[in-house]
Amino acid sequence: MNLFLRGATLLLFSKATDASPGSLRLRKVLSDAVPTNHVVEDYAQTQRRLTDNEAEDDLEGVDVDDGTGLLVFDEQGGRQSQEEFEAVEEGLDDMDMDHSAGDHDSKMFRTLNCNLNSTFYLEDDASCTPWSDSDFDLSQKVVIPCGTCVSTADLAGTLTLPYGLDIQGRLLMDNLDPLTVKTPFVTNQGVLSIPNMNTAITYPPRLEIAMTGIDDVFLHPHEENAHACDLVTGCDLSNRAIVVAGGRLDVTAWPSEGCKAWTRIRSVGSSVGASDSYDTLTVDDPGVAQCWGVGAELLIASETGSRTDSKVAIIQSVDLETGTFTFAESISPLLTSTLEGAGGGDNFAVEVALLSRNVVFRTEDEIDSGDGDLPGHMVVTHTSNEGHEQILEGVRIVNFGQTGTLGKYPMHFHMCGDSQGAVVRKNSITDSKQRCVVVHGSHNVTIEDNVAYNTMGHCYFLEDGNEQDNSFVRNFASNTEPLPIEFQLRPEDSDHRPSSYWISNPQNRYVGNVAAGSAMFGFWIELRQHLIGNARENGLTMNPMKMELTLFDGNVAHSNEGDGFSSYEFSYSGNPDYQIRYSNLRSFRNMGIGAKFFHSHYMTIDGGVFSDNRWDLLIMRGNKIIVDSALIMGYSPEFRAVVAARGSVGTTKHCVMDGITIRWQLNDFSHSTMSGAMYKDVEFRHFEEALCASQAMELERVKGTHPSQLVLSGLVWGTGTSSSTSKTKFHLCTSNNEEIKDVFWEDADGSLNQVNQNVGGFVIHQGDDATPALVYGAMGNTCTTLSDSCALHCENACLRPVTIMVDSNASPDPDALVLEIAHSLSGTTVQYTGHQGSILVHENGQVVHKSSYYPDASRGRFFTIALPPGSYTAKFLHGSTSVYPSFIKEYWGAEPMSCSASYASPTLTYDSNDVPAANCEALVKGGNFEGADAETWWHTTGNARLGLVDSEREGSTKALKIMGRTSHQYGAAQWVDSRCLNAGSSYEFEALVKLLDSAGNPVSCTPGPLGWGAAGACPEFQLFGHNADGTSFHQFDVGYASESPAASDGGWARIHGFASFEGAVASAERVLVHINGGDAGLDLLVDEISIMEISPPTASPTR
Repeated sequence: MNLFLRGATLLLFSKATDASPGSLRLRKVLSDAVPTNHVVEDYAQTQRRLTDNEAEDDLEGVDVDDGTGLLVFDEQGGRQSQEEFEAVEEGLDDMDMDHSAGDHDSKMFRTLNCNLNSTFYLEDDASCTPWSDSDFDLSQKVVIPCGTCVSTADLAGTLTLPYGLDIQGRLLMDNLDPLTVKTPFVTNQGVLSIPNMNTAITYPPRLEIAMTGIDDVFLHPHEENAHACDLVTGCDLSNRAIVVAGGRLDVTAWPSEGCKAWTRIRSVGSSVGASDSYDTLTVDDPGVAQCWGVGAELLIASETGSRTDSKVAIIQSVDLETGTFTFAESISPLLTSTLEGAGGGDNFAVEVALLSRNVVFRTEDEIDSGDGDLPGHMVVTHTSNEGHEQILEGVRIVNFGQTGTLGKYPMHFHMCGDSQGAVVRKNSITDSKQRCVVVHGSHNVTIEDNVAYNTMGHCYFLEDGNEQDNSFVRNFASNTEPLPIEFQLRPEDSDHRPSSYWISNPQNRYVGNVAAGSAMFGFWIELRQHLIGNARENGLTMNPMKMELTLFDGNVAHSNEGDGFSSYEFSYSGNPDYQIRYSNLRSFRNMGIGAKFFHSHYMTIDGGVFSDNRWDLLIMRGNKIIVDSALIMGYSPEFRAVVAARGSVGTTKHCVMDGITIRWQLNDFSHSTMSGAMYKDVEFRHFEEALCASQAMELERVKGTHPSQLVLSGLVWGTGTSSSTSKTKFHLCTSNNEEIKDVFWEDADGSLNQVNQNVGGFVIHQGDDATPALVYGAMGNTCTTLSDSCALHCENACLRPVTIMVDSNASPDPDALVLEIAHSLSGTTVQYTGHQGSILVHENGQVVHKSSYYPDASRGRFFTIALPPGSYTAKFLHGSTSVYPSFIKEYWGAEPMSCSASYASPTLTYDSNDVPAANCEALVKGGNFEGADAETWWHTTGNARLGLVDSEREGSTKALKIMGRTSHQYGAAQWVDSRCLNAGSSYEFEALVKLLDSAGNPVSCTPGPLGWGAAGACPEFQLFGHNADGTSFHQFDVGYASESPAASDGGWARIHGFASFEGAVASAERVLVHINGGDAGLDLLVDEISIMEISPPTASPTR
């Protein structure tokens, strides 16, 4: 493409393939001579108009090609060289109009200069011309010209614009009488003003914009923004689109700033005295009666665990003084979850929201099209806040959101960058077919006091994870439905498991929002270590997992059929300098979990109410967590009142399973010091065994994970929770059945002490025989049984937990490896058997290591103990023989809180840790798989499996097979003795590998160091290492294939390489060798694995 400018004329050319080298074809002309409503035109229109000499004066040197009907530009007449044209062409080729590209100047729409000096732009309504005086031709697209203003004050009834509406100046929709505008699209390049013209919201609406048509439309913007779209095709708007492209939304259609879009319910009643239904409703804020008028629709939120128990009612009359609304029809069953009702009170009163608005954006049913009522969409695209403080207030958006089409949502800020001043407030989004309010590549947008009902997919949504400084304040969502998985927009999207609030970046504000009934989650923080979508494609880098949570305060989640709040499946953690804080969250009557925190560290749950959920709080694999001043309830009397009033309707899961379920583990060994969790000044109520057989706290095992450390302080056992026994407070009996022993809960103020209340100590597992012996030997104190709890209370004990990780291959049988601890003064000696970080599974007669979620946990043997003050010696035994692991890693828990100021932390030393000669003679154990050598290997993360299979290779009978590989990174791993790796020495890495498809056929691969995860690459050797200071390293391409697998070798390939260990590798505390690679979905076979030192050290290893 070539661009030539002459005065005010923009000429776009392409080289003519059938013309001489010195001629160019004219593709499009934008000229002052062209009427503004014809700026967008097809080739035929361009040819016809220009051959009729409409722009003859502007086209000196241009002729019409007789053979093609197109215009030919004479290069000489244009006085530009071919090189100059090609330079311009190259620049144009870079201007593709994929709106996903990002916040680039070449994509941004700007305020039209022709509007800036107009009085209407300064909101001078008097300068606007009545529509009827504007003489628009409705047989073509209607354009509000730049620099002009048109008013609809003189219109009523129906205005049909079959070819669309393009606002380049200002359109003031200030009609008093009801008006419906039917149009296939609205493009706003100027200003769309819709002021409030009413004192209350009633029915019918004052203004409706009804989207029609089934054909896609394309925006060819005003010439000042021509750069922002493809110069030939324009910007694809899909169909039924309202698009702001460089323009401004000035929609302020809400009757009163002080009137809320939703409030809580104070009471309900019956005008006819019915006891099982109601037809009057009094709100908590009577001020809403001034603007919620007769004929308007109200949504009454569910009071049960089911979102389907929400109700819609029509206002028949309003008492302006009391804020009481009377409905046209009675509603049953009786609602009790009000501020004054038995099922509500301040903690559990549900909400009522106004669905109606005086301005409605909707779609029109195209009966003749056969496509039904197609949804519309609305977007502010590539429009920054420079002169564009978008305001959308007081609109009902019905049937918008185009299912399965990326970027087509009811309200969408798309790649707008800084949008300071943009406000989406007091709108109602109903019957959306895809999401609600989406913020994408845009920042500083305020989304406030909106109502969403009966919508599909995630509702309030941050798209790529780079969106920051946006405010979601006092919004409401109910009946958030799943988007069918076949319409999933991107691989990372999860709209089939919808949340009312989907949070992909924590640096945003969430204050006072309500999630009142989602098919899955109310609030879902789903963070990743990288961005997704367009942001990642455009090279933006950011790790949302490592960013601070700006503000999460006063939010409410109820009646969700999954979890009220969830941070699953990805972790979100603070750091030693920053504690994530969730404040005053109320989560109740959810069919799933009240609040689920997964793999979270440095986190505080500050205040809040959690009640009548399946589990109230679930903390999975967390560390350094504080729960402070929260109220935890089992089966509350308020929910019992709901059950009594409704029977079994919507209340089938009214019994909480556990008030707090502390899943096994609280620690994930990603920190050198572990402190588990602290529960401080937490009040527990209503855990009566007779009602629901639940308890306030329970430990549940997640297999393959690790020890529980907990600090309890200031706990209050309130109404309905026994203070004399432990059964309704907590028990460890479930964990007892699963042989969990390493439980250490610090009872800082004696809340759990049955013998001497208010005397602190430690709660440990009843099956733990070693800790009481150490407590008695070191301190002279004894541990007593807590009734009905499967636990012991060690009064006045001062214990500090420590988990010791060693290489599983230290013993021929990892289950027979024993840690022996001796107290130096008393001589008290105890033994621990520990547990394996990976789970042993038998498959096809073979022992298979199936790793747990965390890499460290899958690669070692763990011993968790709790030591009183003093000095201790330790050694590892296989039977009666001392063995020496290749590494020993300690993870210490926090020091106890309740011990005296003179408390001294215990010390631990180990028996001789010399390097056995055999360890260094064969760095890899069991690399030829001719015995039971699979037991020395395990796979790394995921759900892959290992097993010994026939190698079908001459000179070998067995090989190791890694099956079920859903990622290239899944492979086989083994610790090597890092003490044998000497600085300056060189080592040779070698193995045979083969890739198989699902039918068992060999698959070829590309040799060479192509980069980890490269498509089609052969497997490779890698090294992972951990240093004593907690840092780690990762070396790729230590060994790789130099040739593709040969068919003559049965598909086997040799991977080979050399490495010299220097710096961090040579001094590493532990080193893991890992063979992985090859495309996901392929099985990986490995054999003849070896690491040989080829330049031996001058002295024996001493580390």
